[in-house]
Amino acid sequence: MQTKLKLITLYAVLKEASKIGGAKFRYAVLKNLKSIDSEIESLKTIEKDIEEIIKDFNEAKNIIIMEHGTPDEKGIHVVKPGDENFELVNKKIKDLVKTHETSLDLYRLKREEYEKLLKEDAEFDFNLFEINIDNIPDELKDLEILMDFEIVK
Repeated sequence: MQTKLKLITLYAVLKEASKIGGAKFRYAVLKNLKSIDSEIESLKTIEKDIEEIIKDFNEAKNIIIMEHGTPDEKGIHVVKPGDENFELVNKKIKDLVKTHETSLDLYRLKREEYEKLLKEDAEFDFNLFEINIDNIPDELKDLEILMDFEIVK
């Protein structure tokens, strides 16, 4: 069974694979990307709409962390247990959760619904372009997903 989640994984693998290999391989990968693009765009749109529900919450939470956190080795502001401002940040975020309770509840509901959708069978109304095993570059790391979708012949 090929789920919508597996289809998303295939799309990500193909996207990366489109940057490597010879002309025949890249052509086949690009054809497959084009074939599943509309299905992936539909799923991305749903996910984006779900994330939009908590956009205000996330922005406010990020402001709190930026104000009271310290940059880690990657330059990302964080607040860890034991930090001077940990209790203050924890309280502010708990207050923020109360303020955004309705949107957070709606987000959880929509997220659960979306995750169920991703577990459903992917209904193919498109054909995947087969790739000859001889054309697959050695640097391709995720051959298994291509085999799952029977793209490799």
